[in-house]
Order: sequence, then C-alpha cells, then structure tokens
Amino acid sequence: MTASLADQADLRLLATQALQSLDAAVSIVDLQAPDQPLVFVNEAFCRLTGYTAEQVLGRNCRFLQHPDVDPAARSALREAIEQRASVRTVLRNLHRDGSDFWNALQLVPLALDGGQVTHYVGFQQDLSEWSLSAHAVLSIDEQAPGAAWERFENAVSLALREQQSTPRRHVVLALRSRGSASESPAVISLPQRVSTSIRLRRLLSSGGALHYTASGGLNLLAPLDDGKTAGMLALHVMALLQPVWPCVAGVAEFLIDGHDAHSMSAVAQAASLRAVVEAADGLCFADAKRDASDRRARQLLHDLTGALAARQFRLVFQPIVELASGALGGFEALLRWRHPTLGEVMPGEFIAQLEHRPDIRAVTRWILQVALEHLARWDGMLDRPLRMSINVPVEVLLDDDFVAFTLAELERRHLSPRQLEIELTERSLASADGPAVTRLRELRSHGVQVAIDDFGTGWSSLAYLACLPVDTLKVDMQFTRGVTHSRADAAIARMTVELARGLGLRCIAEGIERPGQHRFFADLRCLEGQGYLFSRPLEVAAVDALLSAPVSFSPEGVSAVTNGPPVRHLLILDDEENVLRALRRTLRPAEFQIHITTSAEEAFEVLALHPVGVVLADQRMPLMTGSEFLHHVKDRYPQTKRIVLSGYTDLQSITDAINRGAIYKFLTKPWNDAELLALLETAFAEYELSAENQRLHQELQQANRRLAEAFAAQGQRMSHGETALDVMHAAIASVAVPVLGLDPAGDLVMINAAAERLFAPALPMIGEPIAPLLGFEPGMDLGQPPRQIQLGDRSYTAHCTPMHMGARALGLVLTLLETSR
Repeated sequence: MTASLADQADLRLLATQALQSLDAAVSIVDLQAPDQPLVFVNEAFCRLTGYTAEQVLGRNCRFLQHPDVDPAARSALREAIEQRASVRTVLRNLHRDGSDFWNALQLVPLALDGGQVTHYVGFQQDLSEWSLSAHAVLSIDEQAPGAAWERFENAVSLALREQQSTPRRHVVLALRSRGSASESPAVISLPQRVSTSIRLRRLLSSGGALHYTASGGLNLLAPLDDGKTAGMLALHVMALLQPVWPCVAGVAEFLIDGHDAHSMSAVAQAASLRAVVEAADGLCFADAKRDASDRRARQLLHDLTGALAARQFRLVFQPIVELASGALGGFEALLRWRHPTLGEVMPGEFIAQLEHRPDIRAVTRWILQVALEHLARWDGMLDRPLRMSINVPVEVLLDDDFVAFTLAELERRHLSPRQLEIELTERSLASADGPAVTRLRELRSHGVQVAIDDFGTGWSSLAYLACLPVDTLKVDMQFTRGVTHSRADAAIARMTVELARGLGLRCIAEGIERPGQHRFFADLRCLEGQGYLFSRPLEVAAVDALLSAPVSFSPEGVSAVTNGPPVRHLLILDDEENVLRALRRTLRPAEFQIHITTSAEEAFEVLALHPVGVVLADQRMPLMTGSEFLHHVKDRYPQTKRIVLSGYTDLQSITDAINRGAIYKFLTKPWNDAELLALLETAFAEYELSAENQRLHQELQQANRRLAEAFAAQGQRMSHGETALDVMHAAIASVAVPVLGLDPAGDLVMINAAAERLFAPALPMIGEPIAPLLGFEPGMDLGQPPRQIQLGDRSYTAHCTPMHMGARALGLVLTLLETSR
C-alpha cells in the first residue's frame, strides 16, 4: 500500500514537471470550488500574463479579461462551461502591466475516474505578433469586385508556377457572416481598408491575396507552414473582424498543383457553410473524406439561387392531429426541393443554407402564398376551420412590409388570421431583437398565431419565454422519441406540456411514431401531435383525397378503456425462446393478459400502452441487465411489482437493485411452477391493493376539492346575498313613499325614512304592533283589497303585499300612497 502511494506521488510529480516544461501556457481550474479558482499555472502562463503563480492561484480567471471583451465570445465560453464541453475561442486579455493581447484559448474538461467533470485545463497562446496596427495596408475594393478576383487569380497562378520548383502548401480562408446575409461587409460599411499585422502583411507579400466576394464574404490566400498555423491565422482574422462583422471561417489547405482559384475558393466556401451550422467556435476545416459531400454542397449552394424561379420548390403538408379525438386540426407546410439532376434533396441539406441567403425572403413569401391558397380551398371541405403552420426565419420578420403582406394575403383569400400559425425556432427567438418581437406582437394583435418550434433544444430562459408573444410550444421530436424509455426525455416532455398549460399555451408533440408515444402525450392532456404514426407529409393530391372522405386519425394499438372487470397485465422480458415457451406453459392456467417482449425497447412500449401490474425480467440480456431495466421501470412506473427471474446471480447488481427498491422478488431458474404462480398472484394482489388505495386517495382528494369549491361557492352566494340585501335596504330607505315591513303577527320589522317622517313622533318601536296607528289589522290574505286610511289631515291608500316561501308566511310589505291632503 505504501509503495502504491509513493508511485502515485511520483506520477503526480512527473505530470507537474511535464506541464511546467511546456512552451504553451497551461492553467487548471477547479469547477467544484467556490468561484472556480485557478489551482495550477505553469511558467509559460506566468511569462504570458506577467503574473507570478502566487498572484493568480486561488483567483477566478476573469481578472485577465479586457473590459471590451467580445460579448459573443464570452457567452460561448460561459455556455461551454455550463455544459462541461470543450471550447476554443479568441479573447482579448490583459497583461499585468495593463497592456492587452489576443489570447487563443482552448478549454478541455477533465473528469476523474470517468465521473463528472471536476476541472478544466486551459491552453493559451499569444497572438500579439499578429496584433492589429493602427495603419491600413490592405485594400478591399467594394466597387470593383472583379478586379479583386483578378488579383486573387493572379496570386494562385503565381503560386502554381512556383510550385514546380518549390512545393509549398497554401491555405484559403473563406469567411462569411455568422448571422443573416444582410450583415455582409458591404451593408455594414466595412472600412475601405483592413488593418493588419506585420506577420499577416509578410504572408500576403510572399504570395498571398485577399478577395472580397460579391456575395458578401472574404477569401484569403496565403502560403503557410502547417495546418496549426492556418487555424491560428483563421482565429486571428475572425477576431480582427468580430467587432464590425461577426463571421465564421472555412479553412482549406492545398498543394496548388491540380487546382485553380475557383476550385480552391469553392472548397473553402463549402467548409465555411458547414461552420455556420456545425462549428461552435466558427472554424471548420475542409476534409478530403468530405470532398464528395463538399462538391454536392457547392452545387446545391450554387443552384439554390435559381431554384425558386425554375419552380423546383414545392410544398408538402403534414397533418396536425388532436390527440384526444383523432380529429384533424390543421397542417404544417414543409418545403421540398426536387433538383433537376440530383433528384430529391433532403431538407437538412439545404434549409440551413437557404435561411442564410437573401433568397429566403422571396421563398418565405412564396411559401406563405401557396400554403394559404391551398388552405382556402381545403377550408370549405370540412365543417370546421383548419389551421396552417408555416416556418418563418427571424430575418424575414425584419422586413417592414411583412405584416401588411401577410394580412393582405389572408384577406384576399377570405381566411381568418387565427387560421395562420407562424413557427420560429427557440434558438432564433432567443436571439431575436426588438423589431422582430414587435412584428410578432403586431401579427398576434390581428389574430395570427405564433409557435415556438423545437422547444427544449435552445437556451432561452423561461423568464424570456414569458415575455414573448407566443401561442404554442412544440415538443421537439428528439424528446418524443425517448418518452417511453428515457427518464430524462420523459421529464422534459412532461415539463414542456405542464409549462405550456401553466402559461395558457397550446402544446404540440412532434415526431410521434409509435402508439406508446401517442398514449404518453394523450395521458398528459397534450392538445395536438404530428408524426408518422398519423401521417407522413402529404402531397397536395393526397390531401385532396384525404379531405374528400371523413377524416379520423385514431391510431391502431392504443388500448381502449373498458367497463368490464379489471385485467391483470403481466409483462415478461426475456431473450431466450425456450424460457419464453416454458413460461407460457406455466402461466396458461392463470387469467393474466401476458405481454411477451425480447428487448427493453419493446417492453417500454408495452408499459406505455397498458396498465401493467407485474414485470418479470431476465437478468442477463444484451445492452441492459434485468436489474437496470427494472430500475428504470421503478422510476417511470413505481406502482408495478418487479421480479427478476435468472439462472445467474450477479450479487452486486442484484444487491444494488434491491437496496434501491427496484426489485420486489428474485427467483432463480429453473423455477417451481406452483411457487411462481403463487408469487405472481401475491404480487398482483399487492399491486391491486396499492392501486385501489391510490384510487381512493385520488377520489378523496377530488371530493375534498369539490367540497372546498362548494364551500367557496356557498360563501360567495352568501356574500352576494348580503350585498343584495344591503342594496335592497338602501333602495327602500331612499324611496319617497312610506314603506313598512311587518311580520306575520303584524309587528313592525322595517320602516323607511318616508314612513318615519309620517308617523313621528308616535312612531312605534321595532317589534311593536302597527295596527293601533293604522286603524285596521293588516292580514296575510293574498287577495285583500287596498284600504283607505286617514292619518291626520291626509288620506292614504294602504297596499298590503303578503310574502310567502312555499307554504310558510314570511310577512308583508305595507305601502302607503297619498291620495289627498
């Protein structure tokens, strides 16, 4: 033991010395300690920053940040740390003397013994030798992009000639906007000249060239020594442009022979396209293995421009179904592209690229017009209005006339604005600025619905969600796929449905493909769903045929509720056919509804569809042991009784499962038939008793809730009655005619102000008889005629109105109307 500890100490010492000897600056941060302090820095880190180790250990790294650090880089860094992921970025940092430098930072998460991430190791590199000078030395000719391209071609030709005598690798950097296509350098007025460093000027003077593309990007050709230098150069140029033009870079390395300027530029541009979608740090390298896909991507990118004019786009429509009834609620319009030579192009290959091109505005308006045209025709084919959902990028919302255009298209087709639903992804909404949100609010004020698509896949806060003008949340299909077997996916899906209900929003589950998934969301009272279980996206002709007959989307396989005696559902999971045959023979006399499965996925589907009371699982199975499976069952269906039946005894896993409460009983193979049947009978009896207790508890809660509601309603009625009585008394008191209230015995119980003035000062007290003052005895007869009485020098007509509640006399109201003085 002592020798082992000594060996470990020696290894730690060697590791520390190895890190200290590196030329690269290295630091280690403890994520578990308060404020995540530095716990190790090497000498290169101290040389880079100017601090000693004693001055930085125990401090958070934020003291190195420049006040003007790029918010996007800082946000990317924070998100990566929250996710415990790797990240690479360029930050503007400060030396100890206050001078700034560009820091190429890479963070790598460390997990001890394969567990959770506890530390980060950081690698820093100073880009100061490529720092920006204050003088402009390179020209970007915005007025004559052809001349700039000619210079770029000349540089490639010169490199090709030199390649014959001195083989040398070159790199092409293709930079494009990280955001929408409207954020190109031309639109934001990138300065006529770009400042650069001595290092970059030397690269360009030795055979490099800079080309500003007409489509709003930059191409940079430079001779380099290796791929590492190419990546550092790309990060440097991105950091240079970041303050005025957030961009991504595609890096392509070449031995010039066999290439020309067009092919080199195209390869780098394809890599930059991937960087928009795939690269968290905005940097993507061209790969020979992806050359074929890059060529296809380049062709698709080139041909996207004319696809709309050439009528290569079309729409398909996926039904949106009410989960409770199976009724058709509407459609989602989906864009499809049939390329003239490549055939049907998958949406994932072109949608993201299209959303970053100026064409997206024209395409979105075309989608809106075509979808509404079909909706107007289909709307009259059913006895209820249909809804059409259309995906709209945030960039399109920024058009000043988009709201007016949308409302005009609806009005022209006599459609209600509530029949249109605009879908935006959670990520795009999270980054939407004020004008986009204002447009959404304006659309909603006219009745147009707004939905958040792919909910749960972005990083918007719930506080921000509450402020957005939204009507619908759509559960992303990646969570729908796992709701029957993944505790995490089920929890997220359940949370989304409850969140929507709490905020008063509609909830739609996307990607429903199996009956168990449908049952899961139906039990949650999720309003609607869409997916292959109901229908694939349909062509226009298929929708016409669908609507011409009664429409219902009740999927097969969802068990119906019956009023008969309760059925005992037994689930068996075993991958051995001979064991399953033996179990069938053993259980034949029992009145169980038996569900046989051979995989955990099938078993979870059965659990989602049926009220399973007892689960019988083999211990040794591929991919997942029986105890692991039953542990997941316990989390999702805690009332079930879970039994392991196995010929093998893995003591540790069985013990852990029993301690966690995942296993009810453990049986070994071969089993005794009578004992197995008796055990199953006992397990079902306990399950049914527990289920009955739970049912009674729920009924008691419901009864208590109804009683509380009844008490509240009665109290409200009493309060209303008291208020009405007070109002009535005030009204009677203000009447100018003398009014008296008498009980059945003729005693005074109420008198208004006019009567008080009439009888004063001989006014009787409350509870005294009124007959002596009137000169007659008021009766409770319903048909008694008015009486003429004389009070002083005035004559009055006395009207007696008896009041009854059923057969019980309540009293009478006496009204005195003056007839003469």
